Amino acid sequence: MRAWGASTPKKELPMVRTAIFVCFVATGLTACDSLHGSSHRDEAPTQFVSANLAATTDPLVLTPPPPSQLRQLPQTRAPASGVIGVQAIQAANSGARQRSTPAGFINAVQYFDYMPGALYEVYTAPGYVTTISLQPDEKLITYAAGDTVRWVIGDVTGGSPAGQQTHVLIKPIRPDLRTNLVITTDRRVYLVEARSIQGNTYNAAIGWNYPQQSLVQHASSRGTGDSSSIARHVALKDLNFGYEISGDKPRWRPLRVFDDGRKTYIEFPPNLGTMEAPPLFVIGRHGDAQLVNYRVRGRYYEIDRLIDRAELRLGEAPQQIVRITAKEQHQSHDQHAAYQAYP
Repeated sequence: MRAWGASTPKKELPMVRTAIFVCFVATGLTACDSLHGSSHRDEAPTQFVSANLAATTDPLVLTPPPPSQLRQLPQTRAPASGVIGVQAIQAANSGARQRSTPAGFINAVQYFDYMPGALYEVYTAPGYVTTISLQPDEKLITYAAGDTVRWVIGDVTGGSPAGQQTHVLIKPIRPDLRTNLVITTDRRVYLVEARSIQGNTYNAAIGWNYPQQSLVQHASSRGTGDSSSIARHVALKDLNFGYEISGDKPRWRPLRVFDDGRKTYIEFPPNLGTMEAPPLFVIGRHGDAQLVNYRVRGRYYEIDRLIDRAELRLGEAPQQIVRITAKEQHQSHDQHAAYQAYP
């Protein structure tokens, strides 16, 4: 490479100056472009887009519907399964045991469907109190526990005078304990199996649904008339009073039963509205009991069919049962109606 100096010919000087000028201009343009690009990249954004954050809304807590399936008590004993003694007891207790399920919880309260003779399993823990809530206005008579030394048991009643509710409180003094608790009220008997476990997992509270009473209340809500509506819709000449009333004699025992050839009517004492009304079961040919739909009109039950045998049941241990049986005149009444229709 040659050095530029005095020995450079004069005719080459313009060309050299032109080359130097072109290089200078190119270098300047490159620098400007770099500065422009840098300023374009460093320019602060004018629009902001928020990050796609996860939703922070409060979770929706759905209240599960209380179970409403009602199982009838068998009218006859089940056939022998081949086991006796201790094995038979274990099998019966296992089949009757009701445990906590996710669908049975409303908040921290586990609700069971009440069935006479069922065993309700309750988990407890030392240092925590488990509440067993009775039905509002249900009066506690007594309770008894298998182990009263290592379990602390008490009861408390709260609420307004118009709607008091009793709660039985249980607490174990140490883990790995088992006992049973029998709670007797003016309406029912509750059979509870209590277990204590280590840790802080326990049933905070348990309660019950009462399917039979719900059916009665549903029937009551459908009745919009009173006893006078019965008289307006029933022809006296068609009435048949051929029914017998037997069994227990509770305060709600019916005064009489009659039909008009199409519907059956059960008349109760005037104070029916001040007490718990009994559900009605129709007894089939084979002795099986089935709940039947009816309307409550004042102090009358109105059934949309004729019945041969029926029972009114209420309570448990002892259960109050009033039986209704159609006399022989019932069929003769139907035959008489047929003869009147076809002279």
